[in-house]
Amino acid sequence: MLFLWGNMEIYEAIRAKQKQIVEDDKTTITITRTTKTSESGGWKESKAALDPQDVRIYYKKVAITVIDEGGYTQTAVQKMLAYHDADIKRKTADNTDAFTVGSKKYEVVDVINITVGSQIVFKECQIREI
Repeated sequence: MLFLWGNMEIYEAIRAKQKQIVEDDKTTITITRTTKTSESGGWKESKAALDPQDVRIYYKKVAITVIDEGGYTQTAVQKMLAYHDADIKRKTADNTDAFTVGSKKYEVVDVINITVGSQIVFKECQIREI
């Protein structure tokens, strides 16, 4: 069962809110998808540039305990927020999505579909600079 929020269902309201969050600090990226397929005992690699997509790139601080004199250190994990229908895939043995922002090149490590009921409302991606 999906609930209504004003005149829209809750998943539509969350999508609208996420769209505003992306728009507030938008980065337009063009993903280059590298796909490997098995061919004649080896691998064939092909690359395709996808249509430009709007995302929001941000850092999330994560405290990691280190057993030494320093006690603990904080590291930042790079994340990316994408629309519910974004064409972004996690890294696998036969797929890598990569993109460039300014002089930095990134690859998508993981993609988590955030859902309400059976509806994807946005995608949270872990990325890393390569």
